[in-house]
Amino acid sequence: MQRRNFLKISLGAFSAAAFGAPQERWNVLFFLTDDLGWHDTAPFGNSFIDTPNVTRLAAEGARFPNAYAACPVCSPSRAAILTGKYPARLHLTDWIPGRRPGPNWKLRTPAFEQALPLEETTLAEALKPSGYRSGAIGKWHLGGEGHLPTDQGFDVNIGGTKAGQPPRYFGPIDLPGLRLEPGEFLTPRLTEEGTRFIRDSGSHPYFLYEAQFTVHMPLQAPADLVAKYKARDTWDVDPTYCAMVETADASVGGLLRTLEQNGEAGRTIVIFTSDNGGVRYQGRRPVPVTNNYPLRAGKGHLYEGGFECL
Repeated sequence: MQRRNFLKISLGAFSAAAFGAPQERWNVLFFLTDDLGWHDTAPFGNSFIDTPNVTRLAAEGARFPNAYAACPVCSPSRAAILTGKYPARLHLTDWIPGRRPGPNWKLRTPAFEQALPLEETTLAEALKPSGYRSGAIGKWHLGGEGHLPTDQGFDVNIGGTKAGQPPRYFGPIDLPGLRLEPGEFLTPRLTEEGTRFIRDSGSHPYFLYEAQFTVHMPLQAPADLVAKYKARDTWDVDPTYCAMVETADASVGGLLRTLEQNGEAGRTIVIFTSDNGGVRYQGRRPVPVTNNYPLRAGKGHLYEGGFECL
């Protein structure tokens, strides 16, 4: 099933929830990881990274084993998720702000939007008339001042900026609505913020866009988890990357537990996916980050390894 059809199913579910009677309006939790490879969780065949929460989610729901992202880089893919439009229709076809062409490049990058245009309708804006409260937690990367989540229909923005990655994963870090103390790890903190949003929503139906920065560069994770994967045979996948995947899985588990504690698990649509394929090599790193085998290449490439995602 191609990503186009996956989005139609998701948006159809949102629409049914939004326009039913108030007591029938389901909550929506959209959990978006960053640069997660297609087979880096157990439901898709990974045997060396511990992902029990994603495994449980897959067992209790539906998997889309042939889903494709709209673009092999983040900003266009995220714009497509939030609007249901292909990047070409949005004139947002590369990551923001893009890369300056090198002197030996045979192709030149065309001009493209440097933010998600305000005239586009996001999921948050589509759900608002039906009484939904919307929160964007984590990565935004669709524009800065004047084009932040709160300018695009979201009621809450925690951590979202124009940047495509955090300065680091361990505090001190200052982001919108978020300050991390020295040594505090970003991923579980964003989970806490998502949990707070769910609990603060009270009786309002809500749309939570939990867009974790994990597993985007820089590769950083708690030392004990990194040591755990260094002791395993992770083939040609970076052990720190493996540890980061596990922290993303823990975040899924934390939010699912919150839904259960609030008695909302049975009336919440939960979607877990990645924005594009996994990173094979990054910059001048001589070793691979993850392995998208048998698919060719990875993030940033117009081969299946760049598009295939969870």
